[in-house]
Amino acid sequence: MSKQVQGTGLPSATHGSAKRWFRGNLHMHSLWSDGFIFPELAAERFKTAGYHFIAFTEHNCFQEGEKWISTDTDTKTGKLLEESGFLKAYQERFGKVWVERARCAGQAGLLLKPLKEYRALFEEPERFLIMNGEEVTLSTPHTRHWVNVINAPAPLGDLQVDAPPAAAMNHLAGLARRTEREQKRPILVSLNHPNYGWNATAEDIVAATAVHCFEIHTALNCTWSYGDETHPGAERLWDIVLAKRLSESDRSLVYGIATDDCHAYYEHCSLPNHQHGASMPCRAWIMVRAEQLTPDSLITAISSGKFYSSTGVTLAELACADGAIRLRIAGQPGVQYVTRFIGTRRGADLRGLLSAAHDRITGKYSSAIGEVLAEISGAEARYTFRGDELYVRAVIVSSAPHLNPTIPGDVMKAWTQPVVPQLLDRDTT
Repeated sequence: MSKQVQGTGLPSATHGSAKRWFRGNLHMHSLWSDGFIFPELAAERFKTAGYHFIAFTEHNCFQEGEKWISTDTDTKTGKLLEESGFLKAYQERFGKVWVERARCAGQAGLLLKPLKEYRALFEEPERFLIMNGEEVTLSTPHTRHWVNVINAPAPLGDLQVDAPPAAAMNHLAGLARRTEREQKRPILVSLNHPNYGWNATAEDIVAATAVHCFEIHTALNCTWSYGDETHPGAERLWDIVLAKRLSESDRSLVYGIATDDCHAYYEHCSLPNHQHGASMPCRAWIMVRAEQLTPDSLITAISSGKFYSSTGVTLAELACADGAIRLRIAGQPGVQYVTRFIGTRRGADLRGLLSAAHDRITGKYSSAIGEVLAEISGAEARYTFRGDELYVRAVIVSSAPHLNPTIPGDVMKAWTQPVVPQLLDRDTT
């Protein structure tokens, strides 16, 4: 078993590891909520694309019980099912016996299959896994947040908390932690798309100390992962949160997740608030280094930062040893790569100029937060710690255009998790 450096999420250089890299998506929807595909077809699509795991995160529910949908072409759902060919594909792929026709209020329709009935069609040990997840709507007097809770035994449902945003997020995470202790199973809590509706500021996430993961790249175009002229992008939020948590708060790390948040599964689908091609699958994912392809093993690894996020760049090697971060890219022919090591040094000015007009805007902070510490071209990169860094992380930017970009001109990238140099001498096995 390889040693892991506490607080880094990166493997040390110890050999003989039984751990593997598993590719997965932690944010997706089906007809069980506001997605537009039968869950069986979605699972098959991800498995065929080479993913090892997925988590359906339906809004405020699990895929359980009875769920009826209309197939009447006079309804929006029925019309889309007809136009997309999904109903025909579903019937041809799984057969008439599998498809449960049912009428409701005089309309033609069918019953969706719950996860427990269809998962055996796709799951294979150490090859493909479907995890139970839920996207919880967390409403406060100030705003609404959307938080993924994965591997819980039961859904939490829509939560309303009469508290400021950070306190509400801490409350939700506390519920998950209590269940975790009672059920003796790891549960992942991750804040989704903080820039969707500008629902979470960096200051909110700093104070939500019970939350240790959030989406730093959501491929769904309407979630504003790259920010706008007033709001910083999610990656900038990450640096502000890391710097302030490690200096002023509880000194806890926050890990950055990339997801699809896919709703539509064919290119001509037109869903409310979704641009053409904006919510398609297989655009952003995480690569998790775990011992087994099981929910407990994956969630434990993710919660420890033993993963990287990607929109197309694959790492052949990622390690932390001898006072340095080292990585090697599994490069594609003709593609150039630049690795930027980004961090914040101790003593940086962490004061923010907060907006007097609107409390849903992250403050303006010094460029010393999240500065580029080194930039290296090529397939291999190494950063040696100077010793005064609060944290260091890497972003790898390729010259390869993304096939379905989140913004025009976007390219394939990868993001590693932050390393805290001061913790490097605290090896744990």
